[in-house]
Amino acid sequence: MTETKDTTQKTDGAAVEAPVTQDTPNTEESFAEMFEKNPEMPDDSHHVGDVVKGVVVNVTRSSLFIDFGAKSEGVVPREEFTAKDGSLKISIGDNVELQIVDIDHGTISLSSTMTIRREKLMEQLADAKENNIPLYGTVTATNKGGFEVLIDGVRAFCPFSQIDLRHVDNPEEYVGLKAPFRVIEYSNGGRRVVVSRKSLLKEEAKKKAKELLDKLEAGMDVDGEVVRLAEFGAFVDLGGVEGMIHLSEMAHHHIAKAEEVLHVGQTVRTRVLKVEPMKKGRMRIALSLRALEKSPWETDFSFAEGAVVQGKVMRLADFGAFVELAPGVEGLIHLSEMAFKRINHPKDVLEQGQDVEVKVMSIDRDRRRIALSLREAQGLPPEMAQSGGRPERLRPGLRVNAMVTEHAPFGIWVSIIQGTRSVQALLPNEETGFGRDHDMKAEFPEEKVLEVMVVNTDRNRVRVSIKALTEAEERKEMEKYMKQDKALKPGKMGTLGDLLGGIKLDKN
Repeated sequence: MTETKDTTQKTDGAAVEAPVTQDTPNTEESFAEMFEKNPEMPDDSHHVGDVVKGVVVNVTRSSLFIDFGAKSEGVVPREEFTAKDGSLKISIGDNVELQIVDIDHGTISLSSTMTIRREKLMEQLADAKENNIPLYGTVTATNKGGFEVLIDGVRAFCPFSQIDLRHVDNPEEYVGLKAPFRVIEYSNGGRRVVVSRKSLLKEEAKKKAKELLDKLEAGMDVDGEVVRLAEFGAFVDLGGVEGMIHLSEMAHHHIAKAEEVLHVGQTVRTRVLKVEPMKKGRMRIALSLRALEKSPWETDFSFAEGAVVQGKVMRLADFGAFVELAPGVEGLIHLSEMAFKRINHPKDVLEQGQDVEVKVMSIDRDRRRIALSLREAQGLPPEMAQSGGRPERLRPGLRVNAMVTEHAPFGIWVSIIQGTRSVQALLPNEETGFGRDHDMKAEFPEEKVLEVMVVNTDRNRVRVSIKALTEAEERKEMEKYMKQDKALKPGKMGTLGDLLGGIKLDKN
């Protein structure tokens, strides 16, 4: 069978008639012959995706023709080399580097490598957004609200809040930073690209935090950065995990504010005191600076019992006052050691921050406790000074001096000095020698010193009496008189005035 077909192929505007074939038994041979007769057919040495170098040989309104050594010229869209003002950025005779993007029936389509690269990058950015793949970028400048980030030639925007985990105080310090970023927004074909570094830092910190928590335990020494200060202490970032140093753990001496020792951004070495779980899977980590320093009790301790030393009142409590004798060394003045009179609260005698002179009463180095006395450092009031020697034990019938310390509806509280200690005792109203209607406060003002007799010491309750002391003196005088009277002759008793003349009566 013989078939005749008339076909034409246009090349560069000229029509070339294709050969007419009749009963072609050998197809491969006919194709080879046709290939040889048509020099415009490309050879098999060039493929889609190849990057080629060539020379611009012709320019039209829509295309540029490039000779790169193939059997036909390549074509590249003119717009790829057109500036924003419409001018052509390339001329005939210029060398260019292009990429083969298509081969179709002898026509070789080319594209500039920059265009190809941008298209690939747009695809890469879209894929990075879709699959959370980080891309490296460089911070090139700051603008209103954020940073300009260049990712392989494509401009992206990073808000200030997304550049770091901490607040940005000085944006300029980030210019020049090269780091991975995550694409969080991609739209308008790549005209709007928003990236974040913070999200990656969070993930990294979370990973490090887990690794740290797995091995963190009490007794470890760790480094960290002070991230914020509070009234009660300071928070330290240990690497994705925060621990807290309480004020009491910042130094051996008293610290009123964290600012006295630390500042934000400071790198510190701390000791882990405790790691314990909290709600929602969080962990509480207690840290200490003090634990890494030697205590003044171990280094330079020069205090001795009986010494009178200077100190500063640091804290007041219901039971006494704490006094700092040296940095890291504190002693306690018990309420009973503040004055020779009865007081209800340390604030009646002392105030915080006051410099005082105290006497060291005892030292317990094992428990690191020092007992102090304010009244002993001041000395006994002259009217209450005891004679030398060991004080006599309180017992009924003993005559002692006592100082009025407080009034109550049922009597008067007095303080009896026994050597280096003070004993509180009660002088009941009926034991004063006055009636109930008498003004006891006017008769017995506070700090007045009285001579009294101990009448009861049962169950550590001491009761004293002025009345009993007066009666005892009267009995003593009567006994003295009776002894004198025995020396008189019988029958000469004398007058009543003689009998009473030797008796000394209390003026009351």
